[in-house]
Amino acid sequence: MKLTFNLGVGVALHFVCLFSFKANAQTPATRGIWLMPTLQFNVSDSAAINLQPGWNPQQGMFFIYANSVLKVNRLLDINLGYLFLDLPERNNDESTFMNGATLKLGSRKFMLENRNLIWNRFRTLKDSKHYDRNRARLFYHIKFDHYKISPYVVDEFWIYLNEIHLARNRVGAGVSLAVVDKLNLDFSYVRQSDRSGDKLHLFFLVLIKSLN
Repeated sequence: MKLTFNLGVGVALHFVCLFSFKANAQTPATRGIWLMPTLQFNVSDSAAINLQPGWNPQQGMFFIYANSVLKVNRLLDINLGYLFLDLPERNNDESTFMNGATLKLGSRKFMLENRNLIWNRFRTLKDSKHYDRNRARLFYHIKFDHYKISPYVVDEFWIYLNEIHLARNRVGAGVSLAVVDKLNLDFSYVRQSDRSGDKLHLFFLVLIKSLN
């Protein structure tokens, strides 16, 4: 019953957020929501495989992300990933790769997580693009008898490697909720600033289900 209830809450949140933005679907988006359900398969104590589709209805964007995470030790993870990207009004889709590492430092209450990814976007009709994406998140863990809540602040900056300049920055906050065993809900908001001067309000809703 508890699992069914929490799954229902997650699905309900997906639809609430989706319809709250529906009115802006016909105008240039200044805000959007990424819906990202995720399946995780733990190969061993030190390795996991993830499959994550993502959809942003306001911007008409969709992706499928498959990656493996290798835990070198309690401080360092290695990430190997492939991302298929479908963008609106484009004649070709993109096959991209995101590989990198995540460093974790912390105590019982606090944890600093720094993830650095090299994102290679290979395109057939235009020049390929390459980014260094660095995301830092500071968590504060609050544990209860049957679940854990971890609010956090986040800052992610993108370096455009083709010309070596700051292309994008995302600053915001979120909360990660371990609702039941093998199920995690993560909700966050960021203010995105691009080199062009454009601003965007983004919401991320991630539901992670472990299969084993």
